[in-house]
Amino acid sequence: MIDKTSMAGILNLEANYKILENKELADQARENGDVTIEEAMGKQATLVCYYEDNLMVLHRVMELFEGFYKHELKDENTLILHLEIHRDGKVYPSQETFLKQ
Repeated sequence: MIDKTSMAGILNLEANYKILENKELADQARENGDVTIEEAMGKQATLVCYYEDNLMVLHRVMELFEGFYKHELKDENTLILHLEIHRDGKVYPSQETFLKQ
């Protein structure tokens, strides 16, 4: 999958990553160093992507925390992003709903 992101024309990111069948394969890929490297503003993250039930999960590991971006297509007009930030043994969840206009 190719993911292109532009933030206010200041920061442009493009990543090409595999979507693996499940978390076990993603964990194995990470262990083997088969990750996508993302760099922005002098920082680096490693990414693996996989399916979990009806979700597509992007798992990013950064210097101070790791994030799980869980994308759920609720219906043809509704995408829900379940975000979990893991830091210092704590989990900080949030959720955002995107509606097709």
